[in-house]
Amino acid sequence: ATASTEEIFELLWNAHPFRNNAADIDMQRRIEHRAAHLIVKSARDQIAAEDRIAAAQAKERKRLLERLADGTVGQKQARRSPPGGGRRKSGSFAPSRPAENASRVQAILKSAAAAGPGGRSPVTPCPPVSRDATAGIRPKPPPPISFAPEPSVPPPPAVAPPKPDAPPTSVSMKDPAPRPDPTVMEDCSPMTRVRNVLENESRMVVSPVATENLDFVPRGHASFIQVSQSPELFEAFITDIASQPEYVWNTLSTQDRLTGVAFCWRWDEVYFVDIESPFTDFRRLAAVLARPSRKIAFDAKKQLRLLVRNGVLPTAEIWDPKVASWCLNPEESERTLKQMFVAMYPTVPINQSGPLWHLCAREASQTLLLMTGLRTRLKRESLARIFAEVEMPLAAVLAVAEHVGIGFINDAFCDYLELFSQTLKTLEARAYAIAGHTFSMTCPEEISRVLYDELALDYEAAAAGTAHAAAAAGRKVADGKIPKRSTAKEVLLKLDHELPRIVMEHRRISSLVSKNLFPLQKARTLCHDFGMMRVHCLFETHTVRATGRITSTNPNLQNIPHPKTTVTEGGIDVDSANLRNAFQAAEGMTFVSADYSQLELRIIAHLSEDESLLAILNSGGDMFKLMAGQINNKPAEQVTPEERKKAKGS
Repeated sequence: ATASTEEIFELLWNAHPFRNNAADIDMQRRIEHRAAHLIVKSARDQIAAEDRIAAAQAKERKRLLERLADGTVGQKQARRSPPGGGRRKSGSFAPSRPAENASRVQAILKSAAAAGPGGRSPVTPCPPVSRDATAGIRPKPPPPISFAPEPSVPPPPAVAPPKPDAPPTSVSMKDPAPRPDPTVMEDCSPMTRVRNVLENESRMVVSPVATENLDFVPRGHASFIQVSQSPELFEAFITDIASQPEYVWNTLSTQDRLTGVAFCWRWDEVYFVDIESPFTDFRRLAAVLARPSRKIAFDAKKQLRLLVRNGVLPTAEIWDPKVASWCLNPEESERTLKQMFVAMYPTVPINQSGPLWHLCAREASQTLLLMTGLRTRLKRESLARIFAEVEMPLAAVLAVAEHVGIGFINDAFCDYLELFSQTLKTLEARAYAIAGHTFSMTCPEEISRVLYDELALDYEAAAAGTAHAAAAAGRKVADGKIPKRSTAKEVLLKLDHELPRIVMEHRRISSLVSKNLFPLQKARTLCHDFGMMRVHCLFETHTVRATGRITSTNPNLQNIPHPKTTVTEGGIDVDSANLRNAFQAAEGMTFVSADYSQLELRIIAHLSEDESLLAILNSGGDMFKLMAGQINNKPAEQVTPEERKKAKGS
């Protein structure tokens, strides 16, 4: 159970030196890796079952000792036993023999101190194994672990303000009150010793078990502390967090309004700051976040954006376990915090009960544990520097870009929207005049009825040679119903009539309006800071694409089309309208457009050292135009932009 999945996998893989087929190596490795995972999981489940049994035994011992302390032990046996004693089972307590009971308590206490938590004798866990090429299999000593989390406790009560004559109360979070040691019994009474043993067993912690990513599995529950209940607690928290070189923060919000922040630098102690509490000084909290320290947050870009909206921008290093997981496996689908935590700690239960601030604090604790395990994997895969110095600095930049948005000229946009809407109405009027009646220009069934039934256009000839030909030949009229006929672009292009051209143009303009104009109309907002309309979108880079390229959504500002033609003397039409003119930089700012020139070809030329390719690129020639010229049998100077685009895509 203390071995990692990789170590078990190596043992299983090396136990089968002969492979059936080299092409199935990847499949065999996945099967062996799954088998290793099941072996480790079964071992940990067995240990968890033993821990539950030990906890039940400890609970029974606790009940017995409590009855002994109250003097109620053995009352049922006394009612059954005859006066003067009688036979009783070996090891039971006698109500009429206090001296013998006291000696039994002493024996129980000594055995408890010797056996350790749970009443079991200390067992040294099996050390993990590693395979060495020269020494075979050798054991590795387990790393020293000192991990004793506290049970979940309710928030401390509010501290009353000190009296004028009394000195101020000193609150410290670094030096909690020491707990009594149940193994030290010389300086306390027998009842105190009993209570100490019971308290120790109630928060029993089983020896941690190594996992694939960590050297321990967290046992027990984290303590959640509300530091906004008194000015003394808040002051102590600010003093304590200011000295931490690394900590986790997790925000709690209601409709994009920041209501609280959870902090932790130990997984078993989480501090929650209620922003709406009268004892919270938000300016001091913002100053702490602005100090240079390493700050960890799950989905850091989203949480940074929420803090930026409230005038706070954390500085120094920002780490995100979500980005760390992407660095380790870029092609993996995006996962939530709960999914990642369950994958890393499958044996640790997740408690979803409690108020919202408990959930926020619990997520902060899980984030710290996740980052601890992923940090180890990043170092093992030699990705720690790329994660910290290349990927993570982008999170703060994107958060600020999402918050600031992009300038938007509302008047120019409204003009473009009116132009496109009027063009659609003109196309619809022409189509209705040809058909002799109105019909839906967006319904394929109505369009096919007008084209193939009323205008009697040859559908079979148009569908010949396309993917719809076989379906068209196999369709039969059943129960008097007209079969569905395709109105796809490849079929309409073969119809020699004006109406199919109008339908395709209507679809093109409708697509521009629905995909570009309407999302911009919905996303535009008035920004009082800039004194202008602005559009805010979301930028994604570490969760959507394995390449790491930045994509924008809601709305997609990277897909605004270029105009197809230039403006003529007749004025702006749909093809010459440049929707990008609706975007504007703020006063004193300038838009800069930058792009790599033939980046992939330059990398290929560098790696292949092809002399002809290097000569073309170094001379400033356009490789894609040369390719298009060879494809179309024409000089590169005569290649059109459309031909170059096709050659580049091929």
